[in-house]
Amino acid sequence: MPPPVLPVIPGHQAVGEVIAQGSEASLHPIGELVGVGWIGGACGGCDLCQRGLENLCPEFTATGRDINGGYAQYMVIDENFAHKIPDGVNAQQAAPLLCAGAIGYRSLSLCEAENGQVLGLTGFGGSGHLVLQLARHYWSLNSDMCAVRKY
Repeated sequence: MPPPVLPVIPGHQAVGEVIAQGSEASLHPIGELVGVGWIGGACGGCDLCQRGLENLCPEFTATGRDINGGYAQYMVIDENFAHKIPDGVNAQQAAPLLCAGAIGYRSLSLCEAENGQVLGLTGFGGSGHLVLQLARHYWSLNSDMCAVRKY
């Protein structure tokens, strides 16, 4: 997915402090810690957006591809696509959850696996290691060990 215009500063899974607001912005107060994932914007009004499928919106914008991303010193984001980071969670803890964690969570939810069933993971990047932790948490595994079968 090449960016539509260059230059663009890459990076999603970004966490930062709100330092300014546009004239109509009010969702996140100055000083609040927020995170930004892959979805940097969408129209909000089409059928897809109304169904929570902003990633399929014809006006979808990707953070770090269509708009400058998290490797920038500052970034500008639609407030509806900035997410408050809960108190007690720091930027390093929150950032991976904004993309890899979300993908892993959604995948685990959609597969409807149950405790004791085989869970197959393809690759083991960011979402793979997080989905394994989610599965262990949800299924209350009490062991620090994990059995892995290589194929």
